Amino acid sequence: MKQFNHEAPIRPLVVLVTDEAGRHRPTPLDLDLAAQFCQPKQKIASILDPINVGINPSLYLDKEAT
Repeated sequence: MKQFNHEAPIRPLVVLVTDEAGRHRPTPLDLDLAAQFCQPKQKIASILDPINVGINPSLYLDKEAT
């Protein structure tokens, strides 16, 4: 999660670092879940431990996404 959304906690600004298959993306992608005005197609379904899925969050902190 990059930025918390106080009005809709399940729709924060997130940074995607893997694709649907779990492969690392060449560049991180910002996804603003709150910007989806009509019945969001994407929302947070569960929270995973990044280390358990092979992601080191410190590699992405303070980095620009697209």
